[in-house]
Parts: sequence; structure tokens; C-alpha cells
Amino acid sequence: MVRSPPTENIAGYAVGTQNLSACIADVVAWIKQATPDRPCRWLACLNPHSYAVALDDPPFAQALHAADWLIPDGAGIVVLASKLLGGQIRERITGSDIFRDVQMELIPIPGKFYISRVGRVSAA
Repeated sequence: MVRSPPTENIAGYAVGTQNLSACIADVVAWIKQATPDRPCRWLACLNPHSYAVALDDPPFAQALHAADWLIPDGAGIVVLASKLLGGQIRERITGSDIFRDVQMELIPIPGKFYISRVGRVSAA
């Protein structure tokens, strides 16, 4: 079973502290364990833009809070803030990093998975 990733509080959001390879391993493990009766998992990116949008868009803020993986996609707001607060985040992880590396990990595995622009991950 895939467990929740370790997080730290950045501006009120539980942002993952994993590096890219650990995050990829978690996402791939979930996809491999997914069954049709299990709901999709949610991956979102916290960066300066998403944080600013969330300030004026409560449903968007709720989506960020509800993410199974909230990745540190933004050097200034996440990585620098984490360092200043004595946190664990040392690496920016972008949504495109996740998409590319998950695809590469799953190439040899039969089946299908989908990643939408808003970050929903599901297996089929």
C-alpha cells in the first residue's frame, strides 16, 4: 500500500519533502497497485502562481489542500521558504518532471494510465 508522503507546512499547505525519485516511486507504486474500484489520486503543484491563484479562489485552494501529492514546484516560494524555515525541501519538482519520469518508468508495463493537465493520475 502506498502511504502518504512526508510533508512540511509551507504557507499553510502540506508540501511534499521527497526528492524527485522518491515522488516518482510513490506515483508509480500507486499506479501499479490501482484497481478499477479505487478512486483516482490527485497530484498538484505549489508554486508562486498556484499560491497566488489560491488566495482568491477557494475551490482551487481546497484542491491544493486535498492533493495526495503536493509537489514543490517553485524555487522561491517553496524551496527557499523551506530553507529559511529550516525545512527539508531541497529540490524543485515540476509537473513535467513527474509526467516524463512516470512515463519512462511505465513504458515496459502493460496497461494504460492517464495524467490530465490538472494533475489527476488514474490507471486503466
